Amino acid sequence: MADRPRNPRPGGPRGGGGGGFKPRRDGDRPKRDFNDRPQRDFSDRPRRDFGDRPRRDFADRPKRDFGDRPKRDFGDRPKRDFGDRPRPSYGDGPRRDFGDRPRPSYGDQPRRDFGDRPRREDGDRPRPSYSDRPRRDFGDRPRRDFTDRPPRYQGPGPRPEPHFSDRPQRGFGRPVRSFDSRRARTTQADNTSGLFGEGEELIAGKRPVEEAFAARREAIRLLIVPERRAALDALAIHATTLRIPVVELEGGSLTAIAGFDGHQGVALVVKPRQHADVDTILANARERNSAPFVLILDSLEDPQNFGTLLRSAEACGVDGVIYPTHRAAPLSAAAIKASAGATEHLLLAPVDDLAGKLADLHAQGLRIVGADEDASLSYSEADLRGPLAIVVGSEGKGMSASVKRRLDLTVRIPMRGKIESLNAAVAGSILLFAAAQQRPIAAPDEATQTEAKPKRKAPAKKTVAKPGRTTIHKVDASAMDEDVLPQE
Repeated sequence: MADRPRNPRPGGPRGGGGGGFKPRRDGDRPKRDFNDRPQRDFSDRPRRDFGDRPRRDFADRPKRDFGDRPKRDFGDRPKRDFGDRPRPSYGDGPRRDFGDRPRPSYGDQPRRDFGDRPRREDGDRPRPSYSDRPRRDFGDRPRRDFTDRPPRYQGPGPRPEPHFSDRPQRGFGRPVRSFDSRRARTTQADNTSGLFGEGEELIAGKRPVEEAFAARREAIRLLIVPERRAALDALAIHATTLRIPVVELEGGSLTAIAGFDGHQGVALVVKPRQHADVDTILANARERNSAPFVLILDSLEDPQNFGTLLRSAEACGVDGVIYPTHRAAPLSAAAIKASAGATEHLLLAPVDDLAGKLADLHAQGLRIVGADEDASLSYSEADLRGPLAIVVGSEGKGMSASVKRRLDLTVRIPMRGKIESLNAAVAGSILLFAAAQQRPIAAPDEATQTEAKPKRKAPAKKTVAKPGRTTIHKVDASAMDEDVLPQE
């Protein structure tokens, strides 16, 4: 193998000498221009139909059986021995010595001196003058109207991505895939510092956000956790329709912003709500021609109880809720979540002097009613009709002494078990629904009464119960009125 000739290198050593590789010079060859070539259109070409072609069936093909083939045995084959083969040795060859080769030296080469080269002076070069050019007059050009253009984003959060779903797309003779115009536009939030700040209110939870949209609160941005996007896609699409920025952020970041972990992966940042006062609440009741019905909260400490009582008050038709601004739970995102959006349909009046407002309500003709375990009259026996204000005390201390002195009536809630007291939200809800049961249902407006007159109901048909079955009849309370019952 040592004497085996080597293949000569094409073109000689280092590419020198006859007929070797020559580099291609693309600069000398003119380039072909294909811009004018017409594009072929295959949209009208009929497609081949292979539906009628019979498919090949290989189920009847016999399978080959290799079970009887004898296996080859290589156990008796002698092994090759390469121990006596001489190996090539390169130790005896003389090594090339490059120590005596002279190296090129560039130290003696004179350097070029550019000190005497004259510099270019542009000061004497004449500059073009545009003073004699006539100015163009655009006075007659019609101005473009940008009233339909959406307003530019000016919020503190990140700018939403552009949405090109409404822009017409060019087809080039091929069918174009259309994008969904109802798809929500979202933005990833890397920094949560500008998502919620001073002068803004946060509404967390799916139902409260829906009620805020229904009440047409002025929204700033919608915050969504991507992991719960499937259940909140309808809210994101609705926010995109209203041109409200949708920002995606992590669940832990939303928990830190909201202050509690029951946000359900969605929150709406809105402008601060407009609080009402006591006179507005009473005026609203007089406009509806009904006796005022007010809920008063005395220093509640738990935001869950605060929100639960607001939810019960809205369900009972309360005209407004009065609560103190000091030493009480604030109207936070947790309280709004517990109210299930009832805060968007109630008149809320925070006051500094709760005892003084009770005196004003008493002067307006409202009776102040509170719960007391030592009262001689139960809530079911008390007369809770007419102008009424129900007071609910705090969880631990109950009603304060200044508020208790201004009560006109105290009632008790009978307890039959071993527990001595009820939760503040539960006790207040019992009193609210007891008062709502004694109060008449608000009559519709006169215009509504003239347009839609009540129709007499037909007498109910007698039903015969089948044997072996219990039949439950649903009774309508409106059918018990004398003017609706059939005349004999």
